[in-house]
Amino acid sequence: MRKSLVMLGAAMFLALPVVSMAKIAGECSDCHTMHNSKAGQPMAILSDGSGPSLTPYPVLLLTDCVGCHASGGTSAIADFSGSSIPQVYHTDTVDLAGGNFAYIDGTKGAGADDRKGHNVVDILAADATLTGPPGMGRGATSSSLHTPDVAVPATSFTCAGNDGCHGTRNRLTVLGVTENLLAVPPIAGVDEQKLQGLSAVAGAHHYNVDGQIDGSIAGADATDNNNSYRFLRGLYGTEAADWQNTDAANHNEYYGVSGSPFTGSCEDCHDNSGHGDTLTTTMTTPSHSISGFCSSCHGTFHQDTDAAGSFIRHPTDFALPNKTEYAAYTAYDVTGHIARTSLTGVDPAVVTPGGGSDVVMCLSCHVAHGSNYAGMLRFDYDTMIAGGGEVSGGCFACHTTKDTGVKTW
Repeated sequence: MRKSLVMLGAAMFLALPVVSMAKIAGECSDCHTMHNSKAGQPMAILSDGSGPSLTPYPVLLLTDCVGCHASGGTSAIADFSGSSIPQVYHTDTVDLAGGNFAYIDGTKGAGADDRKGHNVVDILAADATLTGPPGMGRGATSSSLHTPDVAVPATSFTCAGNDGCHGTRNRLTVLGVTENLLAVPPIAGVDEQKLQGLSAVAGAHHYNVDGQIDGSIAGADATDNNNSYRFLRGLYGTEAADWQNTDAANHNEYYGVSGSPFTGSCEDCHDNSGHGDTLTTTMTTPSHSISGFCSSCHGTFHQDTDAAGSFIRHPTDFALPNKTEYAAYTAYDVTGHIARTSLTGVDPAVVTPGGGSDVVMCLSCHVAHGSNYAGMLRFDYDTMIAGGGEVSGGCFACHTTKDTGVKTW
């Protein structure tokens, strides 16, 4: 199922600049080639084992995202002569915060299953069941803002760009011509091409802003790819220094809002930075929240309640109340993450029900890349048994008494 991946040559890795949680520094030739040629031989190193290739990479790079971040090795963080490179496809016993694509094709874990993660075609075969994202539709609902839905096809779902998550997601193909652009008219005079893959994240590593990103620190305001959380354009968050969600004291902090991230404005999802008052087709993150970001493809899953106010789906961007079972969730549990409405001065180990600052989000239950459990869950859903005896974590991180069935109100 998985495309064959190979490690890049040791010599190249030894030459890589130190990039751990910082802007890239070092010789340009460590990462780039001017003409894809050296001594008459091509320089492009393919990640599928068929290189070197005469076909150059975009942005004059020696390899692609997969070649650096999904090498298929045994370590979650590839360390080459002082350069730490986080891996999203590997066989290490420990996974980074986003999870591991290797669970999907069975390279790691209890067996291959498309339901275990996002099938990005850069690394894996396209999902054999889905044609587009579940709950598809960009917006608060699947049809209120776009008719018909603007969905990413499973056959082109990629790491970055219009059909992916990271970097610049936009709809224009060439000046004045649109593709599946239904709610926003063509913009005369704006030269904005549809970007995919490397082109969608071009330059972001050079100007990377790490640590706390929430607009409270100069330059960390999520207005572009480089100053957004994990190059997810428009998203706030605070990244752990080791890229891991290790325990209550060491984990990423995710940003959320209490209530819907949508105001009903086009600017909820479409960026107008860099073009004055002109709306562009570049996607940004509704209310800068992690659940808002997920809803840009899984829109209907953010419809939590019906007209009477009853939950019809598990809530997201919903503040934990200080009552009943939820009042006991006071120590942060990395199997049941919560998002924060403010990232400033946060004690990572503490959860405060009733304070309005700690909210349920999509990543409370799911991982971003892949896990060993169906539905991309952080935990084994089959072990979540109401009234079955004391069990910690997972559903019971928030629903603290449903494991034992002891009523708290």
